[in-house]
Amino acid sequence: MDFTGLYKKVKALKIENLMDRAVMLNDTSIIDANTAQLSKGLMKDGNNIDEYHSDSYAKYKKQIGSKAPLGIPDLHLDGGFYEGFYLKVDSEGYQIGSTDNKESDLQNKYSSKIFGLTDESKSDLKPQIQENLIELIKNKL
Repeated sequence: MDFTGLYKKVKALKIENLMDRAVMLNDTSIIDANTAQLSKGLMKDGNNIDEYHSDSYAKYKKQIGSKAPLGIPDLHLDGGFYEGFYLKVDSEGYQIGSTDNKESDLQNKYSSKIFGLTDESKSDLKPQIQENLIELIKNKL
């Protein structure tokens, strides 16, 4: 291929679409990172989820295996909330949510910061997403 042909292909690339695809190729890893944060009681800003109001419930959660610090919710009891996690791309960017019926109640109680990745999680995932993006670009050229 000559430089003119390569130039035309590069100009025709829709990098934002390729980036969306690269992110979606890692949807499971992104969701796993979000639920791993929550299991430790962390929101996307790195702060702890608000404390339980009941000390006895906090102790119960610890007894059944919560990894979050004592008194900090992990938003996991029956597993439905975590199992319902999904990632979508829209005009606002990348959105994480849950199809579980507790989603709106949990967001109202703890804020929308329960969905999303900490800076550390983003840094951990960045190399894989970049690698996927590079592969997608190479395949288009």
